[in-house]
Amino acid sequence: VDTNQDSDKARINFNGGIDDDGTSFVVVTDEDEANKALSGDGKQFFRGDVDFGELFEANDNTDSFGSKTFIHFFDDANGGLLQTIEYHTSCSQPIQLGDVIGNATLFGYDGEDAPLVTIPQDTSEGSNNSGDTGSNTILLEVDNPFDPNNIGEDADTPTGPLAQKGDIVTWTYQATNTGNVDLTILDLVDDNDTPNDPDDDFTPEEVLVNGFNFGDTNQDGIFNPNETWYFQAKEVAQETGQFKNTAVITAEGIGEIVTDMDMSHRVVNPLDIEKLVAVEPMVEQGSACDTAGKPEELSFTYLPSLIIDTNQKPGQVEFQNTPLLDNPGDEEVYIVTNKGFSGTVSIGEEFTFAATGGDLEFEIYDFQGGPLLQEISKYHLSCSQPITLGDVLGSVTLTGYKGENGTVTIPEPEFVDADEPTGPQAIVNSNVDFKFVVNNTGDSPLSNVVVIDDNKTPGDPSDDFEPTFEGGDDNHDGLLDVGETWYYSSSESAELGQQTNKATVTADFGDLELMDMDTANYEGIITPPPSGDICETLGKPEAMTFTYEPGTDVLTGQDPSKAGVLTQNGTDADGISFVVVTDEDDITKVLNGEGRRFFEGDVAFEQSFQAMENFNNNGDTFGSETFVHFFEDQNGGLLQSINYHTSCSQPIQINDVIGNATLKEYFGELGEYDDPTIVPVNTVM
Repeated sequence: VDTNQDSDKARINFNGGIDDDGTSFVVVTDEDEANKALSGDGKQFFRGDVDFGELFEANDNTDSFGSKTFIHFFDDANGGLLQTIEYHTSCSQPIQLGDVIGNATLFGYDGEDAPLVTIPQDTSEGSNNSGDTGSNTILLEVDNPFDPNNIGEDADTPTGPLAQKGDIVTWTYQATNTGNVDLTILDLVDDNDTPNDPDDDFTPEEVLVNGFNFGDTNQDGIFNPNETWYFQAKEVAQETGQFKNTAVITAEGIGEIVTDMDMSHRVVNPLDIEKLVAVEPMVEQGSACDTAGKPEELSFTYLPSLIIDTNQKPGQVEFQNTPLLDNPGDEEVYIVTNKGFSGTVSIGEEFTFAATGGDLEFEIYDFQGGPLLQEISKYHLSCSQPITLGDVLGSVTLTGYKGENGTVTIPEPEFVDADEPTGPQAIVNSNVDFKFVVNNTGDSPLSNVVVIDDNKTPGDPSDDFEPTFEGGDDNHDGLLDVGETWYYSSSESAELGQQTNKATVTADFGDLELMDMDTANYEGIITPPPSGDICETLGKPEAMTFTYEPGTDVLTGQDPSKAGVLTQNGTDADGISFVVVTDEDDITKVLNGEGRRFFEGDVAFEQSFQAMENFNNNGDTFGSETFVHFFEDQNGGLLQSINYHTSCSQPIQINDVIGNATLKEYFGELGEYDDPTIVPVNTVM
């Protein structure tokens, strides 16, 4: 597949072999199932026998093209599928002459407005002008209008000018009669960069004006002394590397045959970069117990770490590092569990064992029989505590869960070629990985290879960076050799909205500096808020973030006696209020500083504030009733008082509205919902 369409838009869907007799039955359709297409289902753009090297035309005479077009190659009209290819035809993906998709190469295109360039096919007997001359495609056409002052450079020696893959290369042949007798041109032949293969030679087209050569100044049809005649041919550059065409002209004058030859060099850019992007798969939060039942088999991955991060209750999991663990990144360790597993495990390696009921314990040793590095105990497996994919237990992370009712796993990040927006979706602040793949598709080594990423700021080179080289220089000579693939990598935290990174690679080919670019796109999104009562999944509150949105509505699942507007005296005139979150409902006591304090400070309309336990290190914790009081300023002037139940005996839901306060974030004892677009006026926990 050689096309600028995305890899999921133009591809080979099935490959079963090559036709042994050189003739296949071909169906072009919008039907992706080969058997249905063979039976006539779907739109039919072409069906019939086609020989190797023969053109066939898919058209919309009876059916119109849609976004996806499929070409099925069969052994014959009775079946025997050989290949199925897919090609995007809605013009949301580029369509270029010379596109190669498996067995099919695009040789012509008629658009709804006007025909595009087509590749001429001269099939007359004895003609060398076949139009299909090797891997690059020859177009026997001339410039219209023709400008003799704009015909390029005389590239007799390497390297010649640089063309990009897919460019139209134009050759102009200048034949000058430098003698003193009239000549008759007998032949002009270009060897098509294959000096030892006359089968693909071609004769350029004569540049004509009124039926005479452009340089036939007296238009007598005779190649007179001092006249310069012009011929042209074009090529769709598909193959890459250094090329040399040699043209030979033969003429006759006064019984003598004269010849001359000249060479033309060019380079079709062999440097190619693809930038791929992978985002963390979106895994539904919650205990695997709820979806797959009690555990029967668990899979963990060794990822060196010094932390515990689970949704089990605080203090449930016990963890100890030994003084020997001065470097948690040992390449290999020996792991022992109380569930029957023991073995040597490498960084990033997953290991699986049967695990039912009770507590799970790990002992991690430097090597078998070596010193103890880490010990983890009391990870609860009875499902009375949540078991969540991604739980971090020191240097082991839960990555797979087989329960009595099913299996839950964390999908592996998948690198995709997202040249166009929007690309894959990534949760804001999650990890986004990039892979840079650099190839030399030509015929000579390239030197001084440099890859630069624009860091999403195309107009600001100050923050550009070089991604990390991962390998590919097989012979360690510092040259990007033919057939080598060099790999680079980088990563970032996902940012909100559409993000586009552009990678640029440069390299030297002789005196030419080559360059190629590719983009990678992703869209940063906010994790959708959990539905229902978040007490059930995240536990009792330790902090809650509210946005100050003036109003008197109460939209919550709590009972009216538990959540509501207690006092409403008006709206702040200057848009900034002094807000106190407390367990005290008496306003006089509140202004005197009595009661527990979860937040106090100035908050403007549409700003957010976070009520938290241990506010300003006061040690206060949430109880059943929490009150939010809005004052004109610190001296008083009560505007509104609301109450909200926070013991989890009443449901708490994201986007609950209680008067001026709308709940936006929640930090519970078992987990959290954090909206990265919310920035509280006080310190975020």
